[in-house]
Amino acid sequence: MATIVVPTLSGSGWLTGVAERADALLSYFLVSDYTQSNTHRGGITSLPYLIQNKSRNIFSLKEDIASALSLLLRRYFDNASVSVELDNPDARSARYNLTLSVIITDAGKRYSLGKLIDVVNNRVHRVTNLGDT
Repeated sequence: MATIVVPTLSGSGWLTGVAERADALLSYFLVSDYTQSNTHRGGITSLPYLIQNKSRNIFSLKEDIASALSLLLRRYFDNASVSVELDNPDARSARYNLTLSVIITDAGKRYSLGKLIDVVNNRVHRVTNLGDT
């Protein structure tokens, strides 16, 4: 597969490196608003949207996040595998942690990255990088 660039509105312009593209796409997933575009209505992949609309069934939420993020990354890389783990669910405070583990394949090489996401009251509270390689 030919390298598919990732556009940005920053001074970086078009991203071509594997790490830069993966990081930008994951960042877009974490902060995008599902309804931010009329042109692409229903086509924006958004973690906050998934959390808001799927939080009643937290185990289904894991599957939906993995599926949506895999689909997004496969548009730009040869392959993507995403696993989502749920830690410390606290029904009283509506707080839990999501661990995203991502393995992407580009030009026959595998790369991994991960994020720990702290969710409080159905909102992303904090995002922490996990050992990227």
